Amino acid sequence: MAMNMDQMQIMMAKMHQQNVMYDTQLAQHFQDISNIFSNMAQGEYQMFQMHLNRAQGTSMQMQNAAPQLNNGMDMSNGSNNTGSM
Repeated sequence: MAMNMDQMQIMMAKMHQQNVMYDTQLAQHFQDISNIFSNMAQGEYQMFQMHLNRAQGTSMQMQNAAPQLNNGMDMSNGSNNTGSM
């Protein structure tokens, strides 16, 4: 009977060892997936910042130009104010 108990303990230990290996591999896969989505989110945030900054820059240019146009100032002073980027 002692031999059977030892064999059973060895079998259970091997099963737990295999589970540890599988869980470790699974954790690594989840870490890889997390890193991929983190990089994607960082790229999206950078694009968001770029577009937001451009939009704010455009609205600032329009706000700065509005008083000049409303005040009837002469815009023919050689400045290039085409509004193109």
